[in-house]
Amino acid sequence: MSTPNHSTERLAVYQQLLAAQSADVDLFQIDVIWPGILTDHLIDLRPYAKEAQREHLGFLVENNTVNDELKALP
Repeated sequence: MSTPNHSTERLAVYQQLLAAQSADVDLFQIDVIWPGILTDHLIDLRPYAKEAQREHLGFLVENNTVNDELKALP
C-alpha cells in the first residue's frame, strides 16, 4: 500500500484505516512518537516478541511501551 511521504498525512491515513477497522493492512511503519497516539488500535506485542525485546536497546523498547504494553518494535 502506498502512503503519503509527509508524516502528518501518513498518520491521518493510518488513523482512518484503524478507525474503520480495515483488514487491508497487517503491519504499519510508524514514527517513534506514534505508539502513544495509536495505542488504542495496537495490540500488546510482548507475548509475541520476547526474543526481539532482548535484541533491541532498552530505550527503544521503552519508547514503544505504553501503559506496560509493547506497541511497536524498531
